[in-house]
Amino acid sequence: MVYIKTKEPLTALEIRTLDGRLVQHELTQTSNNQYELNLSKIATGMYLVSTVTNARRTISEIVKR
Repeated sequence: MVYIKTKEPLTALEIRTLDGRLVQHELTQTSNNQYELNLSKIATGMYLVSTVTNARRTISEIVKR
């Protein structure tokens, strides 16, 4: 489980493989601008996480072990 806290509400969240394949686009809002991301269904490896708000898109790398 990964927890994400943002200053602004998210409008979208995507997890992609390094070659760009979409593997997940679901998240659960747990409270005001806090989100829970369940990674149990994806394989171990490195991924790109794209978070989108009304103002910007941010891309980060994560590693699932």
